[in-house]
Amino acid sequence: MHTHSAAISALILTAAFSSTAHADTEACKVVLCLASGAMPNECVPPVQAYLARFAEHPEDANNYLASCDMGSSPNIPNVRTISQAYGHCTASSVNAATQFQVAVNGGDYFEIRHKAVLPQYCSDYSAMIGSYGGAMPALPHFAPPPPVKKRDPRCGSNAGCPFVLVKQPLELGHWED
Repeated sequence: MHTHSAAISALILTAAFSSTAHADTEACKVVLCLASGAMPNECVPPVQAYLARFAEHPEDANNYLASCDMGSSPNIPNVRTISQAYGHCTASSVNAATQFQVAVNGGDYFEIRHKAVLPQYCSDYSAMIGSYGGAMPALPHFAPPPPVKKRDPRCGSNAGCPFVLVKQPLELGHWED
C-alpha cells in the first residue's frame, strides 16, 4: 500500500508540474486521487476542496474534472468514468438513477420500481480502480422483493384455502449498500 501511495504521489507531482500539461493542475490532482482507490494523505486536501466546491452544484463537477486533459495513455485514469461515478455509486444514488414508475390498476396510482442492473459507470469505475491496484470500491447490491403471501388461486374464494408464497416482479426490489 505504501508503494501504491508513492506511485500516486509521483503521478500527482508529474501532472501538477509538467511543463507539457495544459490542464488545470488542481483538477488533475483530484482525478489522480479519485482514481487511486486508497486515498493517500496528500490527496485529502484537493479532494475535500473538490467535494466542498461542488456540493451544491454537482453537475458542474464533470466540467471541472474534464479540464484535466492528461492524454490517452492506458496508464491515465478515465476522467469521464471518475466524474460520472465518484459519489454516485451508493445505494441511494443508484436507486434514484434506476427508478421508474409503473401505472397500476388502470392508472389509479403509480408504483416506483427499480432496474436490477447496476449503471455501467459504476461497474466501469470499480474495474478501473481495480486495474490501478486500488481497493475495489464497495458497490451496492440489488435486493429482490420478498415473496407475498396469497391464497392459493386453485381454491377459489374458499376461506379455508391455504396460503402460498407468490414471487413479486423483480423491479419491486431496491439497491442496498
